[in-house]
Amino acid sequence: MVQASSRSDEGRGASWRWRRHGTAVLAATALVLLTACGPEDEAATGAPAAPYEASGVVTATAASTPSERASGGSDSATRTATPTKATKATKGKKAAKTRRDKAAGTSTSTPSRKLHRVIRVVDGDTVKVDIDGGESVRIIGIDTPETVHPDKPTECGGQEATAAARALLDGKRVAVVFDASQGRRDRYGRLLAYLDIPQSGDFGEAMLRKGHAKEYTYADPYQRRETYRSAEQQARAAGRGVWGSCTTQQEEPTPTQAPEPKPAPSSPAPAPPAPSALAPAATAPGPGWTNDALTPGYTGCRQGYPGGKINGVYWWKPIAC
Repeated sequence: MVQASSRSDEGRGASWRWRRHGTAVLAATALVLLTACGPEDEAATGAPAAPYEASGVVTATAASTPSERASGGSDSATRTATPTKATKATKGKKAAKTRRDKAAGTSTSTPSRKLHRVIRVVDGDTVKVDIDGGESVRIIGIDTPETVHPDKPTECGGQEATAAARALLDGKRVAVVFDASQGRRDRYGRLLAYLDIPQSGDFGEAMLRKGHAKEYTYADPYQRRETYRSAEQQARAAGRGVWGSCTTQQEEPTPTQAPEPKPAPSSPAPAPPAPSALAPAATAPGPGWTNDALTPGYTGCRQGYPGGKINGVYWWKPIAC
């Protein structure tokens, strides 16, 4: 009887040990299943199972590894992520556009000025451009020797100034730049403006630096006057253009013919005839000649008749002083 009882106790102990081992195995299996199914469970409860991208920032609300989940997660750490391919592509396009703009000489923030084709160079300071079918532009701030003035002969340096202007402008497109300190047109109806040549610069300044023009202020100071005066001073100091070949001619005084001495009167001069006794049409030496009786009160400059008086009357022409 004693031996049977011992066997029964041993059987009960073995059975308990198997049940305890089976429970441990089931617990381990459940842990493995929970570990493998953790992300799905998180997705089912609404928690993100993997980091998501939003404006380049990734927020991790769950552990990314089983060891992190086992140790309590990643404490909801926030970390900066690498920009996406779309972000990199956008930045690449912007950088490429900036490089193209720089190569073309334009700015992405400031629109380029409109350019106009030069139709004809009239002379050194007047140019015709294709504005509204053709507008003449008188350059602000410079004056070149005359070559096409209807009342003046060609001046020294005029042909050289016109040739220099054509070399700078023929076949070019230029920016016509107005100056708020000056009028829009001159008395001849020409536009008053500067001409800026792309890749070359200010046309007026270039003409002054080469000595083909002089600085010219009409009435009110213009915006570029200091730059223009500095360019003129450099050309004058170097003897360029009109400051070399034409200065001597321009500074020499114009010779004037000395008046012939009047003979001493041997007898008192006869009194001039009364105005009513004059016959201007019959005795005038030519067209344009007049006398004091025909032009009373004239106080300007006069050109005397070479022969002196005719029948006691002094004939003269009005001339510019």
